[in-house]
Amino acid sequence: MYSIFSLHNRKIFFLILFCLIVQPRSIFPQNIPFNLMQRTSKRQITVGDIVEYSITIRTKSNVTVSFPEVKGKIGDFNVVDVKTKQKSFLGNQEISKIYYLNIFKTGTFEIPSLNVGYKIPGGKPKEAKTNAVEINVTSILSQYKDRKDIFDIKKPIALRSGRIFIYIIGLMFFTVIGFFIFRFVKNKCILSEKIEIKKPHELALEELECLKMQGYLSRGYISPKAINEFYSKVSFIIRFYIEGRFLLRAPEMTTDEFLVHAKNIPQLTEKQKLSLKEFLRHCDMVKFAKYGPSLEEMTSTFDSAINFVNETKEQDEKIAS
Repeated sequence: MYSIFSLHNRKIFFLILFCLIVQPRSIFPQNIPFNLMQRTSKRQITVGDIVEYSITIRTKSNVTVSFPEVKGKIGDFNVVDVKTKQKSFLGNQEISKIYYLNIFKTGTFEIPSLNVGYKIPGGKPKEAKTNAVEINVTSILSQYKDRKDIFDIKKPIALRSGRIFIYIIGLMFFTVIGFFIFRFVKNKCILSEKIEIKKPHELALEELECLKMQGYLSRGYISPKAINEFYSKVSFIIRFYIEGRFLLRAPEMTTDEFLVHAKNIPQLTEKQKLSLKEFLRHCDMVKFAKYGPSLEEMTSTFDSAINFVNETKEQDEKIAS
């Protein structure tokens, strides 16, 4: 009995070995599923309608898929837009290429068969083909061919020569009248407009008042950053005022360059020049030398700016500080 059992085991062993060697494909399948689907949103359209034509591939995630390159047209159809959608699940993938097409001719037209390439890892590139799809395109006027409320236009009515002359004279008369009315109204609007041009000192005093309203001088404690902002603004206001008042490009100069040019301003007295020099030097110390001024010094600097503007403004203007 032992010899019969051993012989039986040997037969099973050789059968399994034969299956592994001779027919490996039956145990290790090499065919990977590749499903191609196509869909058309409409089979009958009117001229100019959009047709949504999609090609969807379902296969394994490691399969490389390449859709056909489309440049402007698919058959007789214009390609308006192309979109790609892709999603993966449990080692599989679904890729969709959606073509938005239209056409401006009537008749029966065909979306031709397209080749979709794919490549399985370790295998050669292959192709799958879509089926051709027929689309019937009709004219938009065909929808109204049975309508009885649409009629052809009437023929032109012939005018008598005398009436034509009267119409021309009347048109010319009203055109001339309309032109003069338009000019009158336009000139009246221009004369009624008041263009207010502010003087440099008016602008400077308004900016200084606005700077004061920002609360730099009324805080119990002011940070170094806020101090630097205050001095940058007040010095810029004065420099901008000098640019407008004395036609000197002050904001574009360094302090030293400006003081050299300020000596040649005939409208400034020696006292005003000295006051301006001390003002700008003090601002530079705070901005560049990191000098920490007290609140009293900041208030004094602000008052100096107002006094300088009032003292150097045009003499025929009176602006209250």
